[in-house]
Amino acid sequence: MPAAAALTVLMTALSRYQAAGDVAGLAELAGRLQSEAPDSAPTAAAQFALGALQGNPPANLATNPDFEATEGAGGSEAGAGWQAEGAPPGWSTWQGGNSSGECLWLEEEGNRFVALQGVANGVFLQNIPVTPGRRYLLACSFRGSIGEGVRAQIHMAWRDAEGHWTAEDQRNGVSFPNGEFACWLRAGMIITAPESAASGVLMLTSADQVGDARIDCDDVLAVELP
Repeated sequence: MPAAAALTVLMTALSRYQAAGDVAGLAELAGRLQSEAPDSAPTAAAQFALGALQGNPPANLATNPDFEATEGAGGSEAGAGWQAEGAPPGWSTWQGGNSSGECLWLEEEGNRFVALQGVANGVFLQNIPVTPGRRYLLACSFRGSIGEGVRAQIHMAWRDAEGHWTAEDQRNGVSFPNGEFACWLRAGMIITAPESAASGVLMLTSADQVGDARIDCDDVLAVELP
């Protein structure tokens, strides 16, 4: 099984344990992950989910992570080409000059989420506070059509204290596997903030979509790890 698909299977299993409130099952899986892969994203996600079920979750640094808030501050602090219009509070959108797709904020059966449709190069994005040298767990849920050659990710880039891009060689993301996914799945990663970073730019990205293919994203998590 490709690494991206294997990671998605494990992250999705963790989220379903959490949704079911299965503390015992989650604790067992968290313990196994801790012994087998202590520095992995699934291990950190398991520890977060277990803390959440036990009433002690660390703070989620993302603003409006489930896209349910409809009122509040507009888009995240603007960068060049960032658009707040039509985006959920706390988020902005951006598309490259060659991209004419849509960045959508949708509702389905009482649940709000965002979607990237027909996008050649586009993102939902927001700034989050970070501390240099600290490690962060990033995760989100996704579903939809991710064809061969499409690159969809949860991704982090960095800005310095003056708001300029920094540490370009240390920006990173985890790709969603290619395929057709009708059910919500989960992806995640761990990343370390570089010494020059004063903030992170959290992104939900897609590139090289064809036609009206659509990728949905929901339930974003950005947590500073101990």
